[in-house]
Amino acid sequence: MDKYMEDLEPLVELEDVIVYEYNSVIGINATDDWTTYVHIEEVVVPMYLDFIDRLEAVSPDTREVRGAHEIYIQASNLQYNAMLKTLSALEFQSYEMMSEANQMLSEARATMRRYVHEMEDLAEKHNIEFEE
Repeated sequence: MDKYMEDLEPLVELEDVIVYEYNSVIGINATDDWTTYVHIEEVVVPMYLDFIDRLEAVSPDTREVRGAHEIYIQASNLQYNAMLKTLSALEFQSYEMMSEANQMLSEARATMRRYVHEMEDLAEKHNIEFEE
């Protein structure tokens, strides 16, 4: 599990940067729809695709950690798809699509919480420190 945490550290940092980039043009930080669309399409989406590729390349040693890692991949894919849905909402000026994107982001956060709880349980079971 220690090796897994070491492998994951740069990916967690990358994901933090991506989420920051996304949030920098959404909600109260939005200037206009076009700027938001271009930033998500040209900056956020390519970064997130790279992140997911790298996340999926991680191969945990144990079945327990692999199971938890799959939850992280699921959460990341949900978040990525929500970002794509946001692009569509902006393109078609659809409040309904934006609402769907927000719901997907909420599901992604819930799935990520499930991953964190799973990792906390595994860390406790194996007497290892786990930092979110």
